[in-house]
Amino acid sequence: RSLQLKAEKGPTSAWLGVGPFDFDKEAESRSYAAGSAHVYGIEQAMSNTNVLFAGTATAGVWKTIDKGENWTLMTANMVLNGVFALEIDHTDENTVYFEGNDKIYKTTDGGTTWNQIGDATFTSVSQNVKDIVMHPTNNQVLFLSSNNGLYRTGDAGDNWTQILAGNFQEIEFHPTDLDIIY
Repeated sequence: RSLQLKAEKGPTSAWLGVGPFDFDKEAESRSYAAGSAHVYGIEQAMSNTNVLFAGTATAGVWKTIDKGENWTLMTANMVLNGVFALEIDHTDENTVYFEGNDKIYKTTDGGTTWNQIGDATFTSVSQNVKDIVMHPTNNQVLFLSSNNGLYRTGDAGDNWTQILAGNFQEIEFHPTDLDIIY
């Protein structure tokens, strides 16, 4: 299939940027790519494939409900540094998790409001999170990789337990054995 796709796309295929775009009127004087939102991560909702969320370098979390044609900044009232990690609940596109400023945030209303989550022990440690992954069959179980280790929650983010110490970058489930995580 990949050879077929390669033949269809070919070297003359045109790429088209669809956003999100951060139209900061002052950015031209301080940026080599004025208007770019510098996307670090993007996720598509399984429950509604028209919905995507994107995490960006300094512009926060963006949402589209039309597969990328139009984007809305969902964290305009939050001061955020880079958003590397985000995850959309597999069963509900209105429930989304992201990491910003070393904290984990969750929305259950599609991004209108965001609340910091995690127990006191977890939130007392600065977490530079690079990935958040939901278990494929249980939306209450999430894993995250950070500079402090690999963590797991079984209650949709209210409490986190460190599984392994270390500096972790990415998490992937085995395609056929969900008891194996890479």
